Amino acid sequence: MRRRVMSILLCIMMVTSVFGAMVQYVQLPDSNKSITAEDSITPYGIDGYELANEDSKLKVYFDESSIGDGVKVSVGDYWAIWKWREMSFINDRSEIETISPINSIEGIIEDNMITYEGTYPFTTEVFTVFESKLKHEIILSQFHFTPSNYDNIEYLSYMGILEFSDELSMYVNGIKQKGDFITSSAIGFRDANGIEQLFIPPPYAYEEGNENQRIDCFYEIKHVNGELLFYISTPYEWLDDPLRSYPSAGEKYPTQTGCNLLLS
Repeated sequence: MRRRVMSILLCIMMVTSVFGAMVQYVQLPDSNKSITAEDSITPYGIDGYELANEDSKLKVYFDESSIGDGVKVSVGDYWAIWKWREMSFINDRSEIETISPINSIEGIIEDNMITYEGTYPFTTEVFTVFESKLKHEIILSQFHFTPSNYDNIEYLSYMGILEFSDELSMYVNGIKQKGDFITSSAIGFRDANGIEQLFIPPPYAYEEGNENQRIDCFYEIKHVNGELLFYISTPYEWLDDPLRSYPSAGEKYPTQTGCNLLLS
């Protein structure tokens, strides 16, 4: 069943219609099995979220559009929220050149999936709800991006705002993270007793239909003006390689998989 979401419906993680897809997951520690929740996204209308899935172990809430309150996941008393912000280049001096802020996009619901087409240039984002995790794909259909202000570009980055319960702390490889950090490993969210409640798997990108063509990506967390900025970055050289296979119109989008994200 395919339903068009009115200008009120959902938003939070996106997928770029590009050659590849960057994939994020927000999942529970015991989510080794991915059981699809059919027809699980339904009208909600509480606390600013118009759509929700409250039937699975990992509850998921969507705002009406990509510029709203983002996507929220929760388990028990713990929660996390992802809000879109911008697509950028980052050079070898960590200077950032914004390509585009997030566009206001209406989502399209199909069973347990929500698709936002056009969140950024040449970009489609897809969220798929499973029993114990939320999958977020960022799919690029083309790669026609040329830096204008900087040289030595190293990464294409998707940045959003990350919020989570005060009782949770971020851990990487068993070490509690207290400030800014960069990692290509999983990020765990533990409670005050040290029990992991949510986690985001390691990020990577790949060509859809050809997962041998893949590369590791990385996450970066920055604290700026009271907000927690969450970056998911893919090497620019890999994306710009003439051997990369981007789809033409009408073809299935390749997937640049990227990350398992706590609230994606």
